[in-house]
This record gives sequence, C-alpha cells and structure tokens, in this order.
Amino acid sequence: MNYKRTITLLLTITLTTITFSQKGFGIFGGINYSYFTEGTLDAVVSKNSFGGQFGVFYELEISEKIKFRPKIAYSQQGVNFENEGEFFGKEGNQVLDFRLTYLNIPLDFKFGNKTYLIAGPEIGFLINHKEQTSNLSLDDKLIDFGINLGIGVKFSKIFMELGIYQGVTNITKFESKQYDKIAKVKNGHLQLTLGYIF
Repeated sequence: MNYKRTITLLLTITLTTITFSQKGFGIFGGINYSYFTEGTLDAVVSKNSFGGQFGVFYELEISEKIKFRPKIAYSQQGVNFENEGEFFGKEGNQVLDFRLTYLNIPLDFKFGNKTYLIAGPEIGFLINHKEQTSNLSLDDKLIDFGINLGIGVKFSKIFMELGIYQGVTNITKFESKQYDKIAKVKNGHLQLTLGYIF
C-alpha cells in the first residue's frame, strides 16, 4: 500500500501544480450514487450507495464549441447491500459492503457552451478500500478504466453537471442465484456536481 500511496501523492501534486499554473482552471464537488454492474446500465447491486466527490479541472479550448477538460477527482464509491440470497449462491442473509476510494482522472471533452455534453475516458486509482462481505473479495485491481457521459449547464462562472460513469474493468465476481451464472462486476455511478471556473 505504501508504494501505491506514494505514486498517488506524486501524481496528485504534479497534476495539481500544472492545473493551477494555467488559466481556465476550476473546482467542483458533488455526490455519487454508486452501483456494481456487469457492463450495462442494469445495476447488479445498488443500495445505500451514496458518496462524495470533489476535485479540480483544467479547460483547454480546442474550438469555439469544443474544449478538452481533464480533471482530478477524489471519489467515494462502492455499495452497501444486504438481501436474502437473491443475488448470491448461498442461502440466508448475504452482506455486500464495499467502500472504495478512488483518485479518478477523467479525460473529458466538452461539446457546447451554455448547455453542453460531456464524453471521454476515465482512469481511476484505488487508494483505499474496506470490505465486509459474506462470500466475496475484491480482485487485485488497483486501476479502473471506464467511460464518462454527461450533460451540463453553465451560468456565468458556475456550472452544474449530471453524468454517468461505466467501468470496463472487472473488480470482483460472484455466483448470481437469481440469474444462474457467474456475474463479473464493474464499477458504475451517477454523479451530480456543482463547479466554478476561474
């Protein structure tokens, strides 16, 4: 864990320094509603899964209506779920409790001005996790890859965005009693953010 935290700290300091040394930077914060998926919009499990996020970004103008906007975001993700064997291969109450903390780096493109669309890849570095499950364990995946899509509205220097993230990296798997198969689980979350551009 020490080397991982060292790399994360160095990456944070480097990217933050670059960001704040340029014009067109900003800050943002908001909430996540996280879930585990098999790679589609269908949530495998999602309950009591709210977390926070905050960070900084830099906005580089490519054309009048297209901007490149990389971010650095501290993000609380994971799920907290309990049922009576609906998803799992064992009988009785089953607990799925993953608390995941990521340092995410979305590499988004912004299309439009006052009202705009967002799309781009994202890489996430797992910096902390706590798990308490009945029969599951987190795979040794320290890096998460995925895609962002969203929509935003800008009011002068303030903006509000609603987005969705779909991971493509398997982070765990379990036997799904409901669907009679092995479910390969990926990260997913909805995010509502409020930000300010300087």
